Amino acid sequence: MTQIHAHDSSSLSPSGHFYSCPVGKGEQVYPGTFALDTCGANIIDYIGQSHFPVWIIEPRRMFIDNDRIVALMQDGRLFTGKSKLLTSDNLIIRNNKNINCEVIDFHKVCFMGRLIKGIYLL
Repeated sequence: MTQIHAHDSSSLSPSGHFYSCPVGKGEQVYPGTFALDTCGANIIDYIGQSHFPVWIIEPRRMFIDNDRIVALMQDGRLFTGKSKLLTSDNLIIRNNKNINCEVIDFHKVCFMGRLIKGIYLL
């Protein structure tokens, strides 16, 4: 998995660092899947993932309800939560109890993806 630096919100280009990430039985790695180093990121976490220093993210343009998503906003905030489509222009981010926490406007998003898992570095 390649690492994308959290502080580089202007371009999501691989930095060349690689991490070992096990793929379980029945899991598939989709093209474009990458590792995100969350160190120093302005994380707004509604599903308890902020303690992982590296997140494995699958780029997506479409989400189903309750997908665990990561949204990088133009102002540098990084949201993680469960998705719920509100309209064609925005998405609700929910917590683990399915309580609505935040409304995300798509026009303010730099990047969105599906959070596959968080990993610790040894």
